[in-house]
Amino acid sequence: MKRVCIDCGDILKNRSKATKRCRACDILRRNKSARGRIIGVYCKKCGKELSYKKTSSHLCRTCYVKNPFSAWNKGTKGICVAWNKGLKGKQIPWNKNKGTKTPKDKLIKNSNDYKLWREAIYKRDDYTCQKCKKRGNRLHPHHIKNFSSNKELRFIIGNGIALCEQHHKEFHKLFGRKNNNRTQIKKYINA
Repeated sequence: MKRVCIDCGDILKNRSKATKRCRACDILRRNKSARGRIIGVYCKKCGKELSYKKTSSHLCRTCYVKNPFSAWNKGTKGICVAWNKGLKGKQIPWNKNKGTKTPKDKLIKNSNDYKLWREAIYKRDDYTCQKCKKRGNRLHPHHIKNFSSNKELRFIIGNGIALCEQHHKEFHKLFGRKNNNRTQIKKYINA
């Protein structure tokens, strides 16, 4: 006995025995079902049939978007106040001193010259910390004479030494970040 679709009369192929409709009729029925959809309700403005959940405005999507006073902002024209009203002269832009302006020190430390200097320091010191003599620690290149006040010595290999992260921080805690010199580094390494 052949099973037939109850809507269109086509023969049911590859469908379970419980189904009574073909795929096409089943999809068509699901699209027109009352589950979450409304049929027979029309838009108040254009008269178009609503084919989705009923809204409080009873408008279709196109009319709802065109309507500037839809349910969420009805009657609020002119009531909204700007967040910065009355702050004239006190306003500070959120991106002041930010954005494309990068400090010169960071630009220099990201430069190719700095990277080559750092690599030369590591190779010369055989990738070992000069304080603890451990190899393979996370190394930091340290300027013997300050980076900021000695611009001409920034990329000279003789002005650098390899220290591990821990000892580099420890050195700057003891001697600070400015006015560093060779006697301080010798005192620190020999201590």
